[in-house]
Amino acid sequence: MHINELLAKISLAESSLLKQINGGNSSVLKVKQTDGSLAAIKIYRGSTARIAQMFNRELDAITFLRNHNFANVPEILDIKPELNIIIFKWFDGSAPINNFYSIDLITKMCVNLNILNQNSIYHNYAIDFVFSTQDILDQIQNRLHELLGYFKPEIGLVLRNKFDSNLYKYKLKYPLDQQFSSRTLSISDIGTHNMLVSRDQHIFIDFEFFGQDSIDKMVGDFLLHPKNDFSNSSITHFIDNLTKNSNWDISTLAPLLPLLNLKWSLIVFKRLIKERLIQADFRLEEDIFKNSLGAKYLLFFDYLLDSNLNRNLLTFNQFNGTV
Repeated sequence: MHINELLAKISLAESSLLKQINGGNSSVLKVKQTDGSLAAIKIYRGSTARIAQMFNRELDAITFLRNHNFANVPEILDIKPELNIIIFKWFDGSAPINNFYSIDLITKMCVNLNILNQNSIYHNYAIDFVFSTQDILDQIQNRLHELLGYFKPEIGLVLRNKFDSNLYKYKLKYPLDQQFSSRTLSISDIGTHNMLVSRDQHIFIDFEFFGQDSIDKMVGDFLLHPKNDFSNSSITHFIDNLTKNSNWDISTLAPLLPLLNLKWSLIVFKRLIKERLIQADFRLEEDIFKNSLGAKYLLFFDYLLDSNLNRNLLTFNQFNGTV
């Protein structure tokens, strides 16, 4: 649906649109409403089923958190289920930088979500939750199968063999029947890229994948996200506070992190392909195996498999700066 058509359906003129902000899974329209107030209209992208899933999950998550006195989440003004859009009160802020102030806000949010999980009931699992080794193995295989559809058979075979080799090396070190039992409520994509700050106020945004997940998965995603570039002291602050305020211990992260890292390589490979397919001179095999961020994740797999997290905790961003 065209933007102007959507605005007309909610009784807004074309001139009410002040700004359009595009993200990975959605777009946000900054609009002036008929009473002069500012609002943010969130439009989800993807298949019909995926759009409905994200709309319903974000609506459910924010309503749940607001009902439990979380003021640092967006305020819903209205919903349009027939259009799968949520209208939020506009928050006039910007994404913070990766410093101790922002890591402290992230840490407090994660701790508070864990406390809420212990004291309330939220039935929905996070999208792509991981409570066992099998959960993450299934996600890797599904994403790999989807990715191979973009390749010529001979190039796809090289990528398949690379992942099979890595999984074989993994099985030599770790059993495949592990459980990750320490659970929390997770935003699933937490970081400064999903925060807005303004003076002494802040909010977290993008709850379309929110739900119950393992603490290992939440921490692992945070350490592996390419946009999360924090200092060692900030990461230590994050880990220590989670450990102190939960029944989680970092030792349980070691078996999950290499597999989660393989999944992240597939995520960024797919992003690369979507960005480059429109370029006539794009040589898929050369970029994938030599120059891409996904290739760096595959290198990080070997480091994670051989490292001792208790002594050598390294985020993907820190590793990427050394290769």
